[in-house]
Amino acid sequence: MKAELLVKERHTFWDGSSFAEIVIWKVPAAVEGSEHGYKYRLAFVVEEVCVVRYDNERSKGDHRHYGDIEESYRFKDIDMLLEPFNASLDAFRHARSINRSFMAGKRTEGCVQEQNCLSHCLQVKITNSPHRLCDK
Repeated sequence: MKAELLVKERHTFWDGSSFAEIVIWKVPAAVEGSEHGYKYRLAFVVEEVCVVRYDNERSKGDHRHYGDIEESYRFKDIDMLLEPFNASLDAFRHARSINRSFMAGKRTEGCVQEQNCLSHCLQVKITNSPHRLCDK
């Protein structure tokens, strides 16, 4: 059996500077580090920077990225893969709106400081821990 492309979609958001890309393959043998027959990549990119990504890279297995943070992810099935990815997008949008309000008073350009704050806010939202700025 050859690899079969199941989904390849790219959704550009209204602002024109961000998009989500979903690519899922059915593969004949599990990717090294994974225990299932899929190869996938779900990515959310803002201003040419990948801020959220779920994938199963060879030898790393199933994992996700929030900015510079990388952690293992327990893959259940393809249907359940979209739910945490969509939650990650919502959390990113929430974190970014908090960060813009916070940074507005600091006269600082985004770059590293903004990315670190966004990564922190996103991680807090995903793990359902209260955030020191918004308690949500």
